[in-house]
Amino acid sequence: MGTYDNPPLLSAAPADGQTMRFNAATGKWDPVTSGGGGVASVVSGTDISVNSADPANPIVNFNRALITVTELDVAFNLAGLNAGVTILSPNPGDLVFDVWVELHTAFDGTTPKLDVGTTRNPVGFFQSLGNGPLDLTAAVDNDELQTLLISDYLRSGTGSSFSDLNAIAGRRIVPAAWANNVSDFSVWVSQDGNGGSAAPGSTTGLARVYVFQYPGFA
Repeated sequence: MGTYDNPPLLSAAPADGQTMRFNAATGKWDPVTSGGGGVASVVSGTDISVNSADPANPIVNFNRALITVTELDVAFNLAGLNAGVTILSPNPGDLVFDVWVELHTAFDGTTPKLDVGTTRNPVGFFQSLGNGPLDLTAAVDNDELQTLLISDYLRSGTGSSFSDLNAIAGRRIVPAAWANNVSDFSVWVSQDGNGGSAAPGSTTGLARVYVFQYPGFA
């Protein structure tokens, strides 16, 4: 068996546990202290960003919200409210878990009624799937349990959420996915509850609409 002549080490007294690494610049073998196993690199990907300012301690971020709640205050003087005000612009395939309305201050004016839907369809969800648009002169949500704002709409047979409509309409409304042809999701207040109808001329009133969804599912 042949022999192999090592070039001389840079250090005559390597420490215990060190290993050999060839140094091409000097043509010699250096004794080095080996580190433990680890990740050589971290790369970014879909919805994942990496801050490698400190390569030994990269910071990895997941940039997609798992659950979002979008809310819109619907005040009596919100511009263009009778025609429809956009709450959000959905992405097809996003999952909707619920949509609900809180009434904080009753509206005055001529039969103020609220509904939600797309502005290209003036008949909203509560009217087409429930017992009519929401009457904003009704009793405001209250804290009768001293913990939650409770709506009185179900007591009058009208739901104030999409999950209410599941029972009223007799079929599943939510959970559901936004369709491919959705353009906007809007709220309006008018005299008959249809988008684009006459404004009630309210001088007071405040409602709040919430959309609870999981974006980017598709």
